Amino acid sequence: MKVGGKISYSTCSLNPIEDEAVVAAVLKIYGKKIKLCSVDLPGFKFQPGLSSWKFMNLKQKEECELIDQSGENISYFNSYNSIDEVPADQLFNKNAKIIKETMFSSFYSDDIRKELNKCLRVLPHH
Repeated sequence: MKVGGKISYSTCSLNPIEDEAVVAAVLKIYGKKIKLCSVDLPGFKFQPGLSSWKFMNLKQKEECELIDQSGENISYFNSYNSIDEVPADQLFNKNAKIIKETMFSSFYSDDIRKELNKCLRVLPHH
Protein backbone atom coordinates (compact mmCIF):
# COMPACT_ATOMS: atom_id res chain seq x y z
CA MET A 1 0.00 0.00 0.00
CA LYS A 2 1.16 3.50 -0.73
CA VAL A 3 1.70 6.02 2.05
CA GLY A 4 -1.63 7.69 2.81
CA GLY A 5 -3.64 4.74 1.45
CA LYS A 6 -6.66 3.32 3.26
CA ILE A 7 -7.73 -0.22 4.03
CA SER A 8 -11.21 -1.27 5.08
CA TYR A 9 -11.53 -4.58 6.94
CA SER A 10 -14.91 -6.24 7.27
CA THR A 11 -16.26 -9.61 8.39
CA CYS A 12 -19.71 -11.14 8.71
CA SER A 13 -18.80 -12.34 12.20
CA LEU A 14 -19.68 -10.89 15.58
CA ASN A 15 -16.82 -12.81 17.21
CA PRO A 16 -14.18 -10.37 18.49
CA ILE A 17 -11.48 -12.96 17.74
CA GLU A 18 -12.26 -12.51 14.04
CA ASP A 19 -12.82 -8.76 14.34
CA GLU A 20 -11.13 -6.62 17.01
CA ALA A 21 -8.40 -9.20 17.69
CA VAL A 22 -7.34 -9.10 14.03
CA VAL A 23 -7.26 -5.29 14.05
CA ALA A 24 -5.33 -5.31 17.35
CA ALA A 25 -2.79 -7.78 15.94
CA VAL A 26 -2.20 -5.56 12.91
CA LEU A 27 -1.76 -2.52 15.16
CA LYS A 28 0.72 -4.47 17.28
CA ILE A 29 2.73 -5.61 14.24
CA TYR A 30 2.84 -2.27 12.42
CA GLY A 31 2.83 0.08 15.40
CA LYS A 32 3.10 3.75 14.44
CA LYS A 33 3.23 2.96 10.71
CA ILE A 34 -0.57 2.72 10.59
CA LYS A 35 -3.50 4.24 12.44
CA LEU A 36 -7.18 3.61 12.84
CA CYS A 37 -9.38 6.41 11.58
CA SER A 38 -12.63 7.47 13.17
CA VAL A 39 -15.51 7.13 10.74
CA ASP A 40 -18.53 9.42 10.61
CA LEU A 41 -21.54 7.80 8.97
CA PRO A 42 -24.63 9.92 9.72
CA GLY A 43 -27.76 7.78 10.04
CA PHE A 44 -25.79 4.50 10.11
CA LYS A 45 -26.40 2.54 13.33
CA PHE A 46 -23.45 0.80 14.93
CA GLN A 47 -21.66 0.26 18.22
CA PRO A 48 -18.01 1.03 18.89
CA GLY A 49 -15.54 -1.84 18.77
CA LEU A 50 -14.81 -3.90 21.86
CA SER A 51 -11.67 -3.18 23.86
CA SER A 52 -11.89 -6.37 25.89
CA TRP A 53 -13.43 -9.79 25.40
CA LYS A 54 -13.25 -13.31 26.74
CA PHE A 55 -12.06 -16.24 24.68
CA MET A 56 -14.74 -18.94 24.60
CA ASN A 57 -14.75 -22.48 23.29
CA LEU A 58 -17.18 -25.37 23.51
CA LYS A 59 -16.82 -27.77 26.37
CA GLN A 60 -16.05 -31.39 25.56
CA LYS A 61 -19.02 -33.66 24.91
CA GLU A 62 -18.43 -35.49 28.19
CA GLU A 63 -18.58 -32.21 30.14
CA CYS A 64 -21.86 -31.27 28.43
CA GLU A 65 -23.43 -34.63 29.32
CA LEU A 66 -22.52 -34.03 32.97
CA ILE A 67 -24.14 -30.61 32.80
CA ASP A 68 -27.35 -32.07 31.35
CA GLN A 69 -27.56 -34.70 34.11
CA SER A 70 -26.91 -32.24 36.92
CA GLY A 71 -29.94 -30.14 36.05
CA GLU A 72 -27.97 -26.97 36.80
CA ASN A 73 -28.00 -23.97 34.51
CA ILE A 74 -24.35 -24.12 33.42
CA SER A 75 -22.81 -22.77 30.22
CA TYR A 76 -21.77 -25.11 27.41
CA PHE A 77 -18.72 -22.90 26.91
CA ASN A 78 -15.38 -22.52 28.65
CA SER A 79 -14.45 -18.86 29.08
CA TYR A 80 -10.91 -17.49 29.51
CA ASN A 81 -9.39 -14.03 30.00
CA SER A 82 -5.83 -14.97 29.00
CA ILE A 83 -3.97 -17.82 27.37
CA ASP A 84 -2.47 -18.68 30.76
CA GLU A 85 -5.95 -19.79 31.95
CA VAL A 86 -6.43 -22.29 29.09
CA PRO A 87 -5.62 -25.89 30.06
CA ALA A 88 -2.69 -27.28 28.07
CA ASP A 89 -4.79 -30.08 26.57
CA GLN A 90 -7.05 -27.48 24.90
CA LEU A 91 -4.25 -25.47 23.29
CA PHE A 92 -3.37 -28.08 20.68
CA ASN A 93 -5.21 -30.11 18.07
CA LYS A 94 -3.25 -32.83 16.28
CA ASN A 95 0.05 -31.23 17.37
CA ALA A 96 -0.92 -27.81 15.99
CA LYS A 97 -1.51 -24.89 18.33
CA ILE A 98 -5.11 -23.81 17.75
CA ILE A 99 -5.46 -21.24 20.53
CA LYS A 100 -3.03 -18.36 20.22
CA GLU A 101 -2.23 -15.50 22.59
CA THR A 102 -3.31 -12.98 19.93
CA MET A 103 -6.91 -14.16 20.46
CA PHE A 104 -7.03 -12.57 23.93
CA SER A 105 -7.55 -8.87 24.59
CA SER A 106 -5.16 -9.20 27.54
CA PHE A 107 -2.32 -9.80 25.05
CA TYR A 108 -2.53 -6.21 23.78
CA SER A 109 -1.36 -2.99 25.40
CA ASP A 110 -3.82 -0.46 26.81
CA ASP A 111 -2.88 1.90 23.96
CA ILE A 112 -3.90 -0.64 21.33
CA ARG A 113 -7.10 -1.61 23.16
CA LYS A 114 -8.12 2.07 23.42
CA GLU A 115 -7.88 2.36 19.62
CA LEU A 116 -10.35 -0.49 19.06
CA ASN A 117 -13.34 1.70 19.91
CA LYS A 118 -12.84 3.20 16.43
CA CYS A 119 -13.95 -0.11 14.94
CA LEU A 120 -17.63 -0.27 14.00
CA ARG A 121 -19.80 -3.17 15.15
CA VAL A 122 -22.97 -3.49 13.08
CA LEU A 123 -25.41 -5.71 14.94
CA PRO A 124 -28.38 -7.59 13.45
CA HIS A 125 -30.99 -5.48 15.25
CA HIS A 126 -29.46 -2.33 13.75
